[in-house]
Amino acid sequence: MRKVLLFAGTTEGRKAAELLSSNHINTVMCTATEYGKSILAENEHLGILSGRLESIEMERLISSGEFEFVVDATHPFAEKVTVNIKNACLKTNTRYIRLLRDMRSDNDKGCIFVNSAKEAVSVLNNRDGNILLTTGSKDLDDFKNIKNAKERVFARVLPLTEAIEKCVLSGIDQSHIICMKGPFSEEMNTACIRLADAKFIVTKETGNAGGFNEKISAAMKAGIEAIVIKAPGEHNGIGISGLIDILRTDYGIDAVKKIYMVSAGPGNRDNITAGAIAAVSKSTLVIGSKRVLECFDLADKRVFCEIESANIKKIISESNDSCISVVFSGDAGFYSGAQKLADMLGKEKYSIEIINGVSSYVYFFNKIFRPYSNVVFYSMHGRDLNFVDAVRNNEKVFILLGNKNHVSQICSALTEAGLGETEVYIGENLSYPDERISSGRACDFADKENENLSMIYIENKNYENRPYTFGLRDEEFIRGNVPMTKSEVRAISMSKLMLKENSVIYDIGAGTGSVSIECALAAYKGRVFAVEKKAEAVECICKNIEYFHVKNVDVVNGTAPKALKSLPAPTHCFIGGSTGAVKGIIEAVLIKNPCARFVINAISLETMFEAKKAAQEINAEDVEIVNVSISRARAINDLNLMMGLNPVFVISFTGSGVKM
Repeated sequence: MRKVLLFAGTTEGRKAAELLSSNHINTVMCTATEYGKSILAENEHLGILSGRLESIEMERLISSGEFEFVVDATHPFAEKVTVNIKNACLKTNTRYIRLLRDMRSDNDKGCIFVNSAKEAVSVLNNRDGNILLTTGSKDLDDFKNIKNAKERVFARVLPLTEAIEKCVLSGIDQSHIICMKGPFSEEMNTACIRLADAKFIVTKETGNAGGFNEKISAAMKAGIEAIVIKAPGEHNGIGISGLIDILRTDYGIDAVKKIYMVSAGPGNRDNITAGAIAAVSKSTLVIGSKRVLECFDLADKRVFCEIESANIKKIISESNDSCISVVFSGDAGFYSGAQKLADMLGKEKYSIEIINGVSSYVYFFNKIFRPYSNVVFYSMHGRDLNFVDAVRNNEKVFILLGNKNHVSQICSALTEAGLGETEVYIGENLSYPDERISSGRACDFADKENENLSMIYIENKNYENRPYTFGLRDEEFIRGNVPMTKSEVRAISMSKLMLKENSVIYDIGAGTGSVSIECALAAYKGRVFAVEKKAEAVECICKNIEYFHVKNVDVVNGTAPKALKSLPAPTHCFIGGSTGAVKGIIEAVLIKNPCARFVINAISLETMFEAKKAAQEINAEDVEIVNVSISRARAINDLNLMMGLNPVFVISFTGSGVKM
């Protein structure tokens, strides 16, 4: 098992530790202080040692550990430590890798650059005014030589006993000691400048990861001078992407980037989980929509405002970051783009972890004091929904909405379907200052325009808690002079179709649409395409759709198989009228789905034989032919005479799965 020794003292050191351990490379990380140890938690592949080591101690550690290489990710100003690590590696004949910080900055205009703390003291002694030191506690022995240091100097240091003691020993007034842990935003730097009433800020050239830009921006806005101690002239090293390349090329380790799919909750900072905050804090690159990104402190991050999965994939693949967060609203497991992005990225190429969050529905149901253990969940965000049947078939329905007319669309349709008395709750802009929750009957909101960020919960105490049975009475349909599949034949045909609730069905030669209506009611989460060539029949189908309040039927005015060309692939196909094109229709359907289920009604022997032959030619499975003869009683005077209907052949089979 390969082992690596890592000396860490920077953000890059933390990144390297996460990269190595997440790729199952046993890593020992050395930090100078207990505070450095507390930043990361030990795990199966990461051990952490704290305490400053001299050169001889480094040699012993390297010799005893059988490390393949040593990574030096210490602070760019810790020159002595770097020299000691190099010497220890030379003496133990161990490979040395210097991990450098990105020192680029576009925000250093107007700065006064000096080569050392002593030189900074010389500059400050020729100027009047308070000074904010942001260089840590290491160089305080030099800064105590500033004129009137006790009155003028404010020191911002880590909240460690050792750092505070150094401040006191250096003569800094206790009221001038600011104990805080970074990184610091521009706003926080500005607040510290105001607290100190500073005319100067002293910092080191630490690069973006060290919060350099935020300090300089705050100084510029406050109208004060920035004294910058230049970084040592260090050029021979690599970044995180270089470390990944070494692992791959030199050691055959297929190191991967760590990708966090972070759930941001409803949108308010108060609802972000600790896990989400921790994942983002570990990342150097954060991607998401502007709204959710505003929930996090991103002062030291590279940030992309992007929501399209293809674009996010491109950003990730082209970046040199080893740890990346993609932030999603709500919870990544509830109607989120997280799964789609994970599939696009590929789990074999990236180490992907989903971070749980507070879902919008959890927040909403707690707000309206309703349990959600037996609620059925749907979304209309970028998708269609047969919401009338969803409410008709379920007592409790939650729908995530997608645009401003969805509430009125749902409530008006429910009212028209006789469900206007159902109880509804509407949540808008949840967790934001303009949050609004409304409740009442569906009919009360038939004209309501809702916010884009909305959801609705519907309680239908009179829902149809029963399995749907086939064979609606013929008299319930609007018919005119259009042929119709009779109730008893329709019931048998529907049973042979074997629909599921999300099936996609073609009804070829739909006539009155009686089969389409039955299919739509049975497959209320699916879609029905009623294909009919006659104008009178098309009009009849539309009237029946409206009468039965089914929203998942699309009427296609045309002749099959030509009319099927632009339709989505079906799972099932019913052929009630074919105009002699049974074989062509079957072939057209099987091109779209070789496993489609067919039911064909035939009155003539010729059509029956044509359907049977077509099934044989495609090696169809489960072929069955049933002859249905129906007689209905007709009252004549005091007698009931049985009047026979035309016998019908019901042919059913399933495609073999072989593409046409």
